[in-house]
Amino acid sequence: MTQSAVPADHDEQRSPLRAGTLRAPAVRACMMRVADRVAAAFDERGAFAEPTHSRVLESALMLTLLRRHNRYPHVQTRLQHFIATRRTDPHLHPVEQLLAQAALSFAQPPPTLVQGLDQALDQALDGIPAHTRGRKQLLFALHLAVLGQGTYPPRAARLDYRGQSTWAELTGCAMKILATHGLGHRPDAQDQRFLTTRLAASRREVWEGNVGAHTLALLALHTTDPGNRLVADGIDALLKVANPDGGLPFIPDHTLFITSVAGLALARCAPPHHHELLVRIGDYLAEHQNDDGGWAYTERVTQADVESTGAALEALHALNPTRYSHALTSGRAHLAALAGEDGGFPTYLRGEPSEPVMTANAVLALAPDPHRYAALLHRAALFLLHAQQPDGTFERSWSLTQAHALRRTTAALTCLRTTSDQTLSARIDQALHRAGGYLQHAQNTDGGFGHQAGDASDVTSTAHALSTAATLNQPPWTAQAIAY
Repeated sequence: MTQSAVPADHDEQRSPLRAGTLRAPAVRACMMRVADRVAAAFDERGAFAEPTHSRVLESALMLTLLRRHNRYPHVQTRLQHFIATRRTDPHLHPVEQLLAQAALSFAQPPPTLVQGLDQALDQALDGIPAHTRGRKQLLFALHLAVLGQGTYPPRAARLDYRGQSTWAELTGCAMKILATHGLGHRPDAQDQRFLTTRLAASRREVWEGNVGAHTLALLALHTTDPGNRLVADGIDALLKVANPDGGLPFIPDHTLFITSVAGLALARCAPPHHHELLVRIGDYLAEHQNDDGGWAYTERVTQADVESTGAALEALHALNPTRYSHALTSGRAHLAALAGEDGGFPTYLRGEPSEPVMTANAVLALAPDPHRYAALLHRAALFLLHAQQPDGTFERSWSLTQAHALRRTTAALTCLRTTSDQTLSARIDQALHRAGGYLQHAQNTDGGFGHQAGDASDVTSTAHALSTAATLNQPPWTAQAIAY
């Protein structure tokens, strides 16, 4: 780290920065304070359980369901208040703006149609990964139709929803039933049976922990069988996870994923006084591994995903690879089986489109066992090299910030360097150089980074950029980013 010309009486514990420079002991002290704060967030099980924030989409769907079911007028009032309040947020996503408008104009007879709906949705979904864009546009068009804005898209009534992730199947089935009914036709009996069977078989009160999928399914069930007990029970279960602001989140929590990320961070800091906590964290993660070897984002969810599985494997390997050897072996085998023909990895199921960030997650989880997975890792390296954009970036996946994708992909590419393949190593070095060039260009004058180049700085994006800097041998912009 660069040493600063700070007077001897400078209090590094309170203010480690002066004129954009810093001292390493001050950074270390700051890191330990953060570590203690993170450690304090774990419960006695070793889980990092934190609720997620409310969102307009799920809140609007629940408001519509309660209106149709004629239940809980006081809850409807709270949901309306939440949506109206959120609508005034200047940073609200354009899709949520459309949904808030639809939910709040519900009572106006006749409903005010959203003008230029297709164009508005197209603009609102700018930046969504290409392989999910069409599906999301169809989903949001149907949401707006459910909320009384626009017409039901005929394509939704022809959906083939089988063979996808658990919540994609339930959501697709619900969309098909709602669209069919909304277009004046009778929903298929097989679709109705699939919907009710899935709803009745959940391991959680909120179906697979997915508030949006559960609510949409209840809306579909209400159109065909409003008296079904699953509707009333489902409403009560969903309202139990409502937040104090009156809104509903998209998932109640993502405890397994956050526990993995926080556990990995603590394992790398290795503060001695947190040793017992680290054991609890590892045991908790190992205990909640699914039968198929993967991990879901939270407890009692059957659908594993590459993001959560990779995070859990990274954490367990860092915590104690011997103690958790069985979980690591079965988890890596689960991941390896998801590899696509192109060398990349999807989010959920083999055969789905490969994604750069998910591929990087898999690489980082499999890399500690290079002999077993050498061929797979080589193909993954080629996939990542091909996926890099000319400006050095990668598709952002689920994150808003470009630096998150760079953090994961550069870390994966760095560990894929090999002395036995100089050509591959040279290509990786070139890719890392392009990634570093993007970040150098994207850094703002205040030292921080925004979601993308040109956006205002925020702490999360800057933290991701700094993690990327660790794989790039701490380029010159690192000190200023830490100062930010």
